[in-house]
Order: sequence, then structure tokens, then C-alpha cells
Amino acid sequence: NYERSRKLENMERKITNQALATGNFTSPETLQQMQEILKHPLISNENDIAAYSLKQQILAYGIYSRFHLYAGEYTQSEKYFSKLIAITESIPGEVNENSGGYISNLNNYLSVLFNLKLYGKAEEAIEKIKNTVCRTSVEKVRQFTLSSLNSLSLYNITAQYEKAVTMLPAMEISLEVFQGKIHPQFVIVINLESCTVCFGSRNYPLALKYLNKALDLLSAYPERTDLHCGASLLNLIIHFEMQNYELIGYLARSAYRALLKKGKLYRFEEL
Repeated sequence: NYERSRKLENMERKITNQALATGNFTSPETLQQMQEILKHPLISNENDIAAYSLKQQILAYGIYSRFHLYAGEYTQSEKYFSKLIAITESIPGEVNENSGGYISNLNNYLSVLFNLKLYGKAEEAIEKIKNTVCRTSVEKVRQFTLSSLNSLSLYNITAQYEKAVTMLPAMEISLEVFQGKIHPQFVIVINLESCTVCFGSRNYPLALKYLNKALDLLSAYPERTDLHCGASLLNLIIHFEMQNYELIGYLARSAYRALLKKGKLYRFEEL
């Protein structure tokens, strides 16, 4: 049914566009607007969705999974993402034909899994991203970026620092291969995450190497106060651990000024 597919695509587009505009659905007004979409006769009854074609089910569960993700209802979102991904994988050739959409769904699914602390499932989802066959260079760049960021985040959260460090040399090679094709802010985050896993493994010189790479790129993005503040504190702590005591006073004052200037100086940072 072409008309049904068209309407489902429009509803999914509305959900996505609203998320891009507001970041989430936490405001009462936005939440109410998005809830109206779920009341549409085409998707209001899950029993009806089960009778649709598999590709239409993907669209319908995509609407539900994204709505609950952006509304912060992660348990519900996980339920629908699981269905969405399972159906996608059940259609012969669907993953290869629409690898970009499949990777996007897995990346959103990972946001849910991290929030629910389902790290085993998160590791499985990351492997699926890595193993997806991408046909275009754009998709390959995105595949590398998302798999790297999610892997480093997972290993940092679960304190698998040594495991993370072993993947860094191959990651550096890929960063060189894709140089100029990955947005610099993603490269900054990859380097900061790499710095953190090296710090966790107590390899402070290597941590400093990745931190300096991030700092070099950060100078072009003064608006990223979150990254600047985190990098300033990391710089201070790493030099302390390396016993570069002659730099500590300068770095402490610099970090203090940076945090104060950017309105990020809280009780913990003052201590």
C-alpha cells in the first residue's frame, strides 16, 4: 500500500525533524505535539502494525522507537528498536541495500542501551555497525566514526581500558585514511576518548599525546565549552600524574580561569 508507506514516512520525518530542532521532547508542548503523531490510526494499534508489510513495520517501529528515545523513555524505546532491527535483519538484502539507515538505527539504539546500562547488548550493536558492508565512501566514514566513538565510550564506561588501548593504532591509521572527511569535532571527541582510556590504563604519555591532538583542534571551536573544560582538567591531572610539578601552578590557574570564564566552575572543580 503506497499511500500507507507515504504517511508513515511523513510521520517518521516529523519525529526526526522535531528532534533535530529541539534535541529532545522534554518540554510539555513538544511532547504533546509528538504524542499526537502516535495517536494516528495507522500506528495507534500495534496489532494493526503486525499485519503491515515488513518495510512498513520498520517505518512504524522507527516512529515509536525514536519518540520514546527523545522523550527519555528508554525502556520503551529499547523494545521498539529491538523489533525494528530484528525485522530489518530478517529481510534478505535489506541491510546491504540500506546500510546507512541500518547504521543510524543501531547508533540511536546504542544511545538507549547506554542509558539503560545494557552494555552487553551495546557491544553486540557496535559489532553490527563494524560488520555492516558499506558501499559508498561516505557510509564507510560514518561507519568508522560511529563505531569508534561508541567503542571508546563503552570501554571508558566499563573500565576496559587495556582493551581500548589495543584498538588505538588501527584507529589512528583510519583517521589518516579518512583525513578531511570526518568533521573535526568528531575527531576531537575521538581523541579525548582515546586520552581517557590511556589515562585509565595509566599510560600518561600516550594520554597526553591524544589530549594535545584534541587541544590543537579545539582552538577552532571556542563555543564548545564542554570540551574545553574537560580538556583543561585532563591536562592538569595528566601532568600531575607525570610529576611535571613545575607546570601544575600554571595549568591550575589556566584551568581555573577557563572554567570560571565559561561558567563551569562548580564546587568539585574548585576543590
